[in-house]
Amino acid sequence: MRRLYFFVKNFKYDFLSALGAIAAPFITFYFGCDKKTELAVLAISLIIFLYIVIHLRFRDKDFYFIPLTRAKDKYDWIGAGTFEYSRTDNCFQLTNAEAGYIYSKCLIWSDYRFEFEFKIVERCLGVVVRATNLSNYAMLQIEQSGIRPHVRINGGWHVWEFKDVNLTFPQKISLDHWYKCRLSCDKGSIGIELINNRQEQIFDRQWNLPVGSAVFIKTPVEYRPALLGG
Repeated sequence: MRRLYFFVKNFKYDFLSALGAIAAPFITFYFGCDKKTELAVLAISLIIFLYIVIHLRFRDKDFYFIPLTRAKDKYDWIGAGTFEYSRTDNCFQLTNAEAGYIYSKCLIWSDYRFEFEFKIVERCLGVVVRATNLSNYAMLQIEQSGIRPHVRINGGWHVWEFKDVNLTFPQKISLDHWYKCRLSCDKGSIGIELINNRQEQIFDRQWNLPVGSAVFIKTPVEYRPALLGG
């Protein structure tokens, strides 16, 4: 049902335009218009329908749903490391990706909302929230005890411990359960919400992107395996 909902949401304007193209000839027939008028209305309806569909397909979209339950769902992701579909868990496994992965079709976005499901296999999961490229971005590293924000500039890192930025979890998250993460990025503010497998909110905080100067180090950030689902 969830996939059907997002499918309809993604193609709602296509469905509406198709409905209009189908309904127009029937309306002219119902009101007793002559054959020539019916054909003209049908032709105009089809032209409008095709224009809307072509326009929607080539314009920049403001909504994407990637199920991450099929091998082909890795297309349009940019990065280096292991990002592959696991048939056993019906999701993607991400590991050995020091630079991370970013979705190419969203690079021009500024403010957005992002939702995904995850399970940490060993230690942590990194989530890129703002990016210019794979050498310059802001990332949230989700661990069992909290979230450590990272900023990467030209390959160097500045890291904040979760205790210093008030991103400590009330209790550790489990390596045995899936969690849902919702991120709301608004200018320099990142809203972070975690929900457990019983659909209970277990964490709701905000982190503000740093301003001013900071010291960056070249020590690589270690990524351990994590599972991702849509």
